Amino acid sequence: MADGDEIELEDLPQGVRPGGNRADRVGGREKADLPISLKEAERLAIEDALHYNGGRRKQTAEILGIGEKGLFNKIKEYHIDVP
Repeated sequence: MADGDEIELEDLPQGVRPGGNRADRVGGREKADLPISLKEAERLAIEDALHYNGGRRKQTAEILGIGEKGLFNKIKEYHIDVP
């Protein structure tokens, strides 16, 4: 609970603080930046998964639930730089 007349960031539960958890962010963007298109969300998900997997496409495709060829096509379609 807040001490005083003002609520400080520390008074808020972790889940509602900016950047407090992954649910508060989509592809590195704050929820306040939303809405985004479905294609933009897909591109961001692919970029995040590639980054998480160090650019390894096979593991990225498995995590995303798509085939390697499908991932390759999406990388090409969205002009994604693979690390």
